[in-house]
Amino acid sequence: MPRLKKPISKKLNRDDDGSTFATPERRWKDACKFVNEVWPRVHEAHKKHEGQVWSYTDTERRTIIFMMKLMVTHTYGVAHLQREKRLALEARVAELEARPELRHCGIWKPNTRYRECNLTTHRGGLWLAKRANRSRPGESDAWALIVKSGHAQ
Repeated sequence: MPRLKKPISKKLNRDDDGSTFATPERRWKDACKFVNEVWPRVHEAHKKHEGQVWSYTDTERRTIIFMMKLMVTHTYGVAHLQREKRLALEARVAELEARPELRHCGIWKPNTRYRECNLTTHRGGLWLAKRANRSRPGESDAWALIVKSGHAQ
């Protein structure tokens, strides 16, 4: 997130604990409080001059510029937070998609390579492959018996 060259207000760039840079949420909260205190004065000045050609006072002009910079800063802060959330979600989706999925492969067949999480039936039982293998279910620890019936052991 871009930082302004000069702090608009020292109060806005300090957190409660005195650290130099507050979080975007904290800066936004402080800025809203500041704007709520100052903007009514600007609005009153505008109402006094309504229908006339007039210019802002230096304080009013600085307040308006401050608010515009604040909106830009807030927009960048929100975009940065949204990017962080999106990247975290993309990483989570990639992790979930990398997991092996359960797949039923029918009746066990010799010389067939079974992947992790493949399910097959053999001698009346349902077997789960704990890792990739070509062995017969029940003859190695590569298989886990899920449902026992018939002659499965």
